Amino acid sequence: MGESLLDKARRLNQVAGEVKAVRSAMDNARRLQNRASELRKALVEPDLAAQTWRACLKAGVDGLQTPDHTALVQAVAYLRRGLDAEASADLDASFDTVKRALAAVARQTDSLTAEAWPGFAKAKAEEAGIRSVRMLPPSVQKTLTYAIADVERARGAVPRNPSQVDMFLRQVTWLRREINDVRGTKLPTQLEAVFEALSGGSFPLRDMTAEQFRLLQEHGLANDLVVRWQA
Repeated sequence: MGESLLDKARRLNQVAGEVKAVRSAMDNARRLQNRASELRKALVEPDLAAQTWRACLKAGVDGLQTPDHTALVQAVAYLRRGLDAEASADLDASFDTVKRALAAVARQTDSLTAEAWPGFAKAKAEEAGIRSVRMLPPSVQKTLTYAIADVERARGAVPRNPSQVDMFLRQVTWLRREINDVRGTKLPTQLEAVFEALSGGSFPLRDMTAEQFRLLQEHGLANDLVVRWQA
């Protein structure tokens, strides 16, 4: 006996239901894939903030506080429960909660780095001997100008990535080495007043003693000085 019209209708209805279910599953899969892609993008900023924070920690930045990840852990756990239960009605809210938690962690991590960096950078710059540069010969000061400017800029700019932390440390190390090398040929005490004044702009010729002038010549520094009339 052939299949009745009613049986055919029932079978077609069943197939239609299966097709609808498959399409719904595919749509849901695409939706989840899109939301997962959004999370991957949302991870970029907190990941970079964490890398920078770890670079600062490795560098020995004092007073660097640890970020609080409690809210993020809770948000991820909430999302995981929703995925396991296939509670699609709450998944969008779960994804949004995780995105907000990631953004909050990024902001907090950046803030903690920004709070601790200035003191550390200032101490490192002073260790390099930046303050003592004014006591060095003008020709030497000139060669260190750009390195000093870079270090000074880094002191006032919070690093945004690990490379900036590493670059600052390399610049400080190089500057310390260069200054120490010059210090190896320590200037006579009699010339300290001269260089202190010159670092501020000028040194009156009337104040220079014959001994100071002799020492400048002896150390090959006289050629760096130029006498001008003051208007």
